[in-house]
Amino acid sequence: MFFANLQMAYMGGSYYELQDRDRLAVNTNTGSFNFSLLRTGISAGPVSVNIIPLQNIQSVGSSFAHAGAATYGDTMHGSISYTLPMGILAGDKLRFVYEINTGGILLHDTIEKIYQPLTVMFDNLDGSLANWTFSNGWGASTVNSFSGTRSISESPSGDYASSRTSSAVYNVPLDLSGATAAYLSFWVRHRAENGDDKLQIQLSPSGPGAGSSFASVCGRNTIAENNLAPSLTGIRENWTRETVDLENYLGASNIGLRFLFTSNGSNTDDGFYIDDIEIVKSNAIVLAPVKVVNAAEEGKSIGAARQIIAEIAGKKLPAISVLCILSQHHCLALAIMPNAHYKPPTYKCCHSLF
Repeated sequence: MFFANLQMAYMGGSYYELQDRDRLAVNTNTGSFNFSLLRTGISAGPVSVNIIPLQNIQSVGSSFAHAGAATYGDTMHGSISYTLPMGILAGDKLRFVYEINTGGILLHDTIEKIYQPLTVMFDNLDGSLANWTFSNGWGASTVNSFSGTRSISESPSGDYASSRTSSAVYNVPLDLSGATAAYLSFWVRHRAENGDDKLQIQLSPSGPGAGSSFASVCGRNTIAENNLAPSLTGIRENWTRETVDLENYLGASNIGLRFLFTSNGSNTDDGFYIDDIEIVKSNAIVLAPVKVVNAAEEGKSIGAARQIIAEIAGKKLPAISVLCILSQHHCLALAIMPNAHYKPPTYKCCHSLF
């Protein structure tokens, strides 16, 4: 409730909602990051946007500045150039922050992308829909689309019905084997009774077929209230990017994707439209930072050094590699991998490292 009240206070002045307009993949070392700004504040104040690099971005161009949108609901488009480091490798993750300055407040939105990732799926929904199984009303719609001429919707040509459960299932198993990072992204707009009529994004580790164990997952804009499953609900009449981090499914090779719509027995509305569905993954090896424990200098025995490493391993720190120096010519090395596939530590002697 506090966050909602804060948002309402912001909207009483100059306020803009930023949308990242680019796909998850960054394929060139130089280019521009593109975005849009939707005016959702009452006042028509000036706005500026700049990028704060966080990971694998060498430099960015000048800030974007605008005198302000004239009318509530107007959208502006902008871009800021970027340069990536020369040594960047395919699969490396990029992270940066969009900083929006308007009406005396600073707003921040953290963006993650992957450099030259592997595309697991991309469907702009303008071609054949043979890879989809629709139930109880789902289908292609030409009423709204983010790109091209079509999207998919649970009510393609009118309002949805009350007391309805329906789904759109992607029939092709999704393969995240070997992945160290993966994301699902799609564009969505919707009108639905807030909190009661909703769309759930669901994944299954046992494939898309009948009997699969689908579970709802959280995205950037999903809401989970009163211990209910995370879902999209309410009104967003402008196209919005939804992104889901697939970290809990890394390594799985038979993942099912489903969109599940449910409505209660009262009010109905236009429903949900989905477009440009994409999943990318990275198989890049993630090198963790190194923590050095110099047992030799501290006068510790080999047994004590092993205990130090065992204690560190027991904490299961998410992104640490430990190098324990035992003597001038011997050490113990332990790697704790920074992902969900944690394995018990193993030790090995490293001879003549110095």
